Amino acid sequence: MKLIINEFDRVKKFLSDLDEYSLVYHKDSDGVCSAVLLSKFLGTPKVVSPNDLPGIGITDMLVNSINSTKKIIFTDLPVDQTSYDKIKRETLIIDHHIPKTNLNKVSNKFIHVNPRFSDPNAYYPASYIVYKISEPLGMDVKKCSWISAVGVIGDHGEKTCKDVIEDAIRDHGIDRNDLNFLSNIIESSKGVKGMSGISEAYQIFLNAESPKDVLESKLIGYYHKYQKEINQLISDFRYHSEFFPETDSYLYEIKSRYNITSVLSTKISEEMPDSAVFVYKVRDYLFISARCQTGRINVGKLMEKLSEGIGSGGGHPQAAAATIPKKHIEEFMERLRKYLEGIQSV
Repeated sequence: MKLIINEFDRVKKFLSDLDEYSLVYHKDSDGVCSAVLLSKFLGTPKVVSPNDLPGIGITDMLVNSINSTKKIIFTDLPVDQTSYDKIKRETLIIDHHIPKTNLNKVSNKFIHVNPRFSDPNAYYPASYIVYKISEPLGMDVKKCSWISAVGVIGDHGEKTCKDVIEDAIRDHGIDRNDLNFLSNIIESSKGVKGMSGISEAYQIFLNAESPKDVLESKLIGYYHKYQKEINQLISDFRYHSEFFPETDSYLYEIKSRYNITSVLSTKISEEMPDSAVFVYKVRDYLFISARCQTGRINVGKLMEKLSEGIGSGGGHPQAAAATIPKKHIEEFMERLRKYLEGIQSV
């Protein structure tokens, strides 16, 4: 399967006349790495930030901030599933999530790049798309292949993006385990310090000339704290998760000071890939992370359906999430339990 970049001529024109721009990226390793690549290739954005609401959302304050610049770039964020009507500037969206709306057909101010427009089953993380867009534009991508590969590994895109993994290994003297470790460092930074940790990871990767620069940074301290917490929670999961034999699914509530839900659900599901794993945490809202590595249960569609009318949810067939406001948590959990017990399908 070959990556097809839609709207490439419009992307080229957008980037050729890029004086001042804002950059908003998703709060994970693929989001960070794709944003770092763009910043290295295009120059420092005037405004740069991870999305600042749970899930994929951004606040009105951030929208107002990015609207103050001439152009806007979003990477690894399904902007078509947000309040995109609030965006006033010419905007480039580089994404790979399952789209709900092709924004190219909504307004000519949007340039919406998503390989799924050409092939609904295409799976190319944003870090790979940025790498492939930049290459024919004459940018020196080889020196940054390791950054693209970290994002690809973090989003489980190795099968379709082997070439950038091979480039990174050949050009930078690292292996797949090194790339996985670097991706975990980003996730640990988010887990320990939230948005500020993600911003720190972006800045350190942006200034890094090689993987060694990251490995010698303060991010390593976050990694060790995070891994200790994960190991404790995995042990607790074995004793306190609920098992639903009707759907071969596990439900587990975590109580941790760290933002750890997504990483924990991934690690647990990798140990039992055909089972569905649902890990959630309650604060002022409920955040739930769903995984089923084989895709036996399409958790992306499941989260979308279960949150319909009461929150937001969706993602990929193997990995998804939902965010539910406090007033609707009870209703969401009732819907989820009915599904897990085989009482109600979606």
